[in-house]
Amino acid sequence: MPDIQFVYGLFAKVPDTVWAALTASVLTLSGVWLTARMTRKHFATQLAHDATQRDRERRMSLRREVYLPAARSLSQAHRLLTALSNIDRTDESINEELEGSLATISAVHVVGLDETVHALTEYMNLLMKSFAELYPMRLRLRLRKIEIDILAGLIAKASSAQDQNLEMMKQYNLEAKPDLARWAALENFFKHTQDLHEQHAKEQERLWDEQRREVTEFAELCMLHSIHVAKLMPPALFAVRDELELPIDKERYLKLHEASANDALAAFQNALQKIKQA
Repeated sequence: MPDIQFVYGLFAKVPDTVWAALTASVLTLSGVWLTARMTRKHFATQLAHDATQRDRERRMSLRREVYLPAARSLSQAHRLLTALSNIDRTDESINEELEGSLATISAVHVVGLDETVHALTEYMNLLMKSFAELYPMRLRLRLRKIEIDILAGLIAKASSAQDQNLEMMKQYNLEAKPDLARWAALENFFKHTQDLHEQHAKEQERLWDEQRREVTEFAELCMLHSIHVAKLMPPALFAVRDELELPIDKERYLKLHEASANDALAAFQNALQKIKQA
């Protein structure tokens, strides 16, 4: 007990100014500690927010890097549906462009959300189905075009043979040396080449008539497939824009998209009708 009284006595001898200073110091240290604690908490929250923001920006940047080239490739692949009607274009060039577009589009499956991947898959399935239906028809037209080109070569060859034979007949007349057997051979050869020329020309004209009619029908079919496939473009577009947080008036866009497709079809059919009447 005396020890406690001794301690109390010591505290009692401490001046009030010292107690005031100690109290102020304790309050100051408490404030500093609380400020430091709040700062650390705020800093941790800010770091977490910054990390989340950087991760979001990284994902957005990655999607933009994938979606923009994919959108261009999607448009190129869709354009190839109408390009199929150009029978002069080789299958190799079309396949090469299509394969390049598909390779770029496939990257969407890596970074896209479910809705985007689903919409894109539906679009691509319909697109490839159209190619599968149109290619056999195009092959038939390509093969007929090859026949026409072969006949063109045979016609040119027969025409050249006729010209050479005529020169030989002129030379025979200039020689003034009657040779009935030689003349008969020249005449027979001329008639043979003439018959070949007429035969090839007649067959070529028949094939051209079929080709013109079927190419026109095929071009119309390609256009109808293109418009049908294009109907699945808006859902894919909307899904991508939602991911990239790019707002759009979907109802207004759908109306514009439908009007544009109808105008394109009307213009194409009008041009086709004029070609048929020509």
